[in-house]
Amino acid sequence: MKFRDMTIRKKLTVLLLGAGAAAVMIACIIFYIMTTAHLRRSYEEGVAGLAQVMARNCEAALAFRIPEDAERVLGSLSANRSVTYAVVRDQQGNIFASYGRHPLSRHEGTPGPNILPDKDVPGFLKISQNITVGGSVVGSLTLFDDMKALRKDRLYALSIMFFVVLISAGLAFLLIAYMQRLIALPILSLASSARQISQQQDYSLRAEKQGNDEVGELVDSFNAMIGKIEKRNAELFESEKRFHTLVDQAVDAFFLFDPEGIIIDVNQQACASLGYTREEFLSGMTVRDIEAGPESGMPHEKPWGDLQPYAPITAERLHRRKDGEHFPVEIRMGLLHIGGHSFIMGLARDISERREAELERQKLEIQLQQSQKMEAVGHLAGGIAHDFNNMLQVIIGCGNLLDVQLDPDSPLRPLVTQLLNSAEKSAELTRQLLAFSRKQVICPKQADLNQLIRGIEKLLIRLIGEDIEFKTILADTELMVTVDSGQIGQVLMNLCTNARDAMPRGGHLSITTELALLGKDYIAANIIEKPGVYAVVSVTDSGVGMDEATRQKIFDPFFTTKETGKGTGLGLSIAYGIIKQHNGHISVYSEPGRGTTFRIYLPVIEAKAEGTRTAAETVSKGGTETILVAEDNDDVRELMKIVLEGAGYTVIEAADGDSAISRFHEHEGSIQLVILDVIMPKRSGREVYDRIKATNPAANILFSSGYTADVINTKGVLDEKMDFISKPVTPHNLLSKIREILDRVQETS
Repeated sequence: MKFRDMTIRKKLTVLLLGAGAAAVMIACIIFYIMTTAHLRRSYEEGVAGLAQVMARNCEAALAFRIPEDAERVLGSLSANRSVTYAVVRDQQGNIFASYGRHPLSRHEGTPGPNILPDKDVPGFLKISQNITVGGSVVGSLTLFDDMKALRKDRLYALSIMFFVVLISAGLAFLLIAYMQRLIALPILSLASSARQISQQQDYSLRAEKQGNDEVGELVDSFNAMIGKIEKRNAELFESEKRFHTLVDQAVDAFFLFDPEGIIIDVNQQACASLGYTREEFLSGMTVRDIEAGPESGMPHEKPWGDLQPYAPITAERLHRRKDGEHFPVEIRMGLLHIGGHSFIMGLARDISERREAELERQKLEIQLQQSQKMEAVGHLAGGIAHDFNNMLQVIIGCGNLLDVQLDPDSPLRPLVTQLLNSAEKSAELTRQLLAFSRKQVICPKQADLNQLIRGIEKLLIRLIGEDIEFKTILADTELMVTVDSGQIGQVLMNLCTNARDAMPRGGHLSITTELALLGKDYIAANIIEKPGVYAVVSVTDSGVGMDEATRQKIFDPFFTTKETGKGTGLGLSIAYGIIKQHNGHISVYSEPGRGTTFRIYLPVIEAKAEGTRTAAETVSKGGTETILVAEDNDDVRELMKIVLEGAGYTVIEAADGDSAISRFHEHEGSIQLVILDVIMPKRSGREVYDRIKATNPAANILFSSGYTADVINTKGVLDEKMDFISKPVTPHNLLSKIREILDRVQETS
C-alpha cells in the first residue's frame, strides 16, 4: 500500500517510528564511534608507556652488550598477556633479545623471527621505541599487542548501545499512542461522520467537535458546509414544484440543468423521446449522458458557457436514446436565475429528417471533391508526361540513329541497346502513371499474361509488405491476350493493395492463372458476354472478407469500406472499367472472416508473330519530299530534322504556331507534309491546322504530342480521325508513318 493511501493513524505511526529510529541510530552510531576512538587512543597510550619503560630498562644491557639482562627485562612482559611478541634490535638491526613468537611465525612455512621484519600485522598493535644512551640511539624495541582487551571494551560499548535502543523503542511506542489519541482520533471521527451522511443522504446530521484546535476548526467548516447543502436541497425541492407544472406539457423535450450539466428536471416529452424515466433523469444524469459523443462535437463542450440572461442560443447536437439509437436535435437554450442560482433551460426538437438531407448533400460534396482531386492528378500527370515524353523522344531518337550507324560487331552496340531498353522502360513508366489517372489512351498489344505478372511480381511484393506471404501459381501454357500492360498492371496492384489493407496482421495472398473454356452457362451468370476461351486471373487473400451487401456495391464509384481519408472509393470502379474496356469481366467472391477472391476473365487470342527487329535490322524507306516541322521543343525539333534529312527529306523548321503559318505560306508550293505539335506557344496545333486548311484544303497534316488523351481531345485532334503519332516515337516508326501518309496521298491522286 502506498503511503498516501494509508490511514492517518498508520501515517503517524510510520512517521514517528521512522523519525525515532533514525535519531536513535544516528546517536548510537556517534556514541559508538566516539567511544571506540577513545578506547583505542587510551589503549595505544598504555602500550606506548609500557614500551618506554621496557626501553629504559634495556639501555644498560644493550650498552654493555649483555643479552641475558635484556632477555630478563623482556621476560617481565609475561605479566601482560596481551603482548605476544617483543624484540630488541641493535643499531645494525640485528636481534639482540626477544620475547614470545612473532605473529606471522604462527603460520606454517613462515620464516623464523630472525628473518621476519617488524612490519605491521593485521589485528595486532605494533609499538616501536628507540633505546638511547647518553643521547645516542643504540637500538630499538618493538612490541606486538593482540588488542583482545580493546575488543572486549568495544563489545561492552555495543551492549550499552543496544540497551539504549530498547529503551528508546519503548518511549517511541508510548509517544505514538499519545499522538494518535491527540490527532488521529478526532480526524477519524470526522471521516466517520462524513461517510454516514453520504450513505444515508441525511444532511441533518453533524460531526462531533472534540477540541478547539485546527481539527476542531475543520469540524466547524464541515458542519457549515453540510448546513448549506441541506438548505440548498430544500430550495431545489421548492423549485421543482414550481417548474414541473409549467413545462410538463410542452411539445418539445424540456431539460433544466445546472452550469455543470447535471439534469435538474425534465418533462414527459423528454422521457418519451429518450426512453428514460423521470426518476432515472434525476438520479444524477448529466447532459453528456444523453449526448452521442464525438459525432455531436467535443464530448465535454459546454455550448451554454457564454449564455447571457434574455439572450437564448440555438445549437445542434446528437442525442442518444436509452436503447443506444442516435438522433439529431436542435436545442434552444436560455439562462435562468432561480433562488440566487443559475440554471440552463433547454428545448430539444428532433431534426432527423433535416440532418439526413444535409448528410446526403455533404456526401455528394465529398464525392465531388474526390472526383476533382482525381481530375487534378490527371492534369498533373499530363504535364509530366508531355515534358518527360519530349526528353524520351530525343533519347530514343538519338539512340536509334546511333544504333543504325554502328557496325554489327561494334563494342558500343550493347551500350546502345541498354540505352534504348532503359528509355523504353521509362516510356512504359509514363504510360503507367497516365493509366493510374485514367488519362492514357489504351494501347492494347499482344502479351503473355503469365509474363506480364512475372514482370510486376517484385513490385507487388514491395507493395504488400513483409508480413504477408505472397505467391504466384501460373499456368504452364501461354495465355496470349490483347491488353494494355500498364492498365492491367494497375488493376493487379489495386487488388493487391486492397488485399493488404484487409490483412492488417498479415496473412496469405496468391495470384493464380489458368486457361478456361466458358460456355453459355457463364453468360447466364453474367460472367462473360460471349462463350470462348478465356484467361482467368484469380487474386485470393485470407483477410477479413465482406458480407453480401458490401459485395453487391464493391464496384460502385465512391463506395469504400476504409476509414475516412484513407480511400477514395474509385479504385475498384476504375479496375472494373479497365477490364470492361478490354472486353473482359471481373467478379468477386467473399465471406466474412474467410477472405476474398477476385477473378478477372480476359479473352484469349491466337499468338501472332510480331516484329521485334531493332532499327539496325530494318531499313526505313525515305523520300525527297519537303516537310514542315512545327515543334516548340528545340531538342525534339533538331532530332526530327536529323532523322528526316538523313532519310532524304527537305526540312523546314518552325518553333511556334505563328512561325508555322508564315513558313507554310512562304513555301506553300513545295511543302508536301506538315508535322504539327498539338500544344505550341502563340497558336495551338489545331489553330495552325485550321489556318492552313483554309488556304490549302489538300494540305497533309500529321499531329504529334506527348500530352495525354484528354488534353488532345480538348484541342480537337483525335475526335476527327486525323493522323496522329504519340511521343516518344522511334525514328523508324516516324519515317514509316510519314511514308504511309505520303504514299496514301499519291495513291489517292
